[in-house]
Amino acid sequence: MLELGLVGVGVMGLRYVKAASTDPNAHMAALCDLNAAAAKDVAASYGVPAAYDSVETMLDKTELDAVIIATPDFAHRGPACLCLEAGLDVLCEKPLSTSVEEASEVVRTVERTGRKLMVNFGNRHRLSVQRMERMVRAGALGDIRYAYMCLNEKAVKTATLPWADRTSPLWFLLSHVTDFLTWIIDQRVVRVYAANGKIGTSPDMVTTAALLTFENGATATLESTWNTPEHYPRDIDLRLALQGSKGAVDLDMGQQGLVLAEETRSGAIQWDMTEDQTDPDDWWNRSCHYFTRCLANGMTPAPDAVSGLRTTMVLAALQHSLDTEQAVDVAALFPEASELAYSAMDRA
Repeated sequence: MLELGLVGVGVMGLRYVKAASTDPNAHMAALCDLNAAAAKDVAASYGVPAAYDSVETMLDKTELDAVIIATPDFAHRGPACLCLEAGLDVLCEKPLSTSVEEASEVVRTVERTGRKLMVNFGNRHRLSVQRMERMVRAGALGDIRYAYMCLNEKAVKTATLPWADRTSPLWFLLSHVTDFLTWIIDQRVVRVYAANGKIGTSPDMVTTAALLTFENGATATLESTWNTPEHYPRDIDLRLALQGSKGAVDLDMGQQGLVLAEETRSGAIQWDMTEDQTDPDDWWNRSCHYFTRCLANGMTPAPDAVSGLRTTMVLAALQHSLDTEQAVDVAALFPEASELAYSAMDRA
């Protein structure tokens, strides 16, 4: 049984504690948070044996196998590197970092220590997504030429985020989309362009749209807003469309439905909950349990730190495009990080 530690007991931290409570391969052994009282309260509520106010104290006083980093987007590098240097594997909340320099430091720390780090882009673990991914890998769609994907959330959710002024739809939402599309299309992003739509002065009003160009010439359009109305019937609007040389897919992850068009047939597929005897909406727990299952079986979980760096590079290039109102060449903007991100695969 793996002994887990958790850094950060906010909204996402609580989700990790709950996921660990049903994990057959792991046990939550310790929590830490800068707010010591909050860490103690969560530990008491969920039966976690120990709670601390710093990562260093937790690492010093508790025998752990792996640590989950559930701090805000901009605060992942410090605790992740501390845990890696202590000889522990790490599950890091998305994105790996909001800084290319910090993400590069994490990759170098992983390589130096030989430990494993997974960035928790949990949408890869939706049942509908995994079935679609198998179709793509089997060549049912041929070569992917174009993709569209959106991830939109309600303004009321953002209003509860205490560090909303230090993030944006790009980092908070498009990070999911960027990881997903680069994983599915399986090509390097070479050029990006982004634009913000904004009404009024509130940061809640921002909608970000982006265009990615891949190395093989495929393109993708991305969009995210966190201004969906409170009474929108679903918590999220998460949709994907793929156009390939042999077929097309429309996937609504909110409804768990997929429309498939191949060369000789078309139709709609609805996911059967009995497919693996789990709730099809339980993607979050599956993602967390996948991490510990990989560790328990000596496997390397994905996406790893290098994939996390690649996603951060694309997002940072999109941010640069927003700032300059220009299209951006990713490798030209981040030459050292590009070498690290794409030579690592060759060295493996």
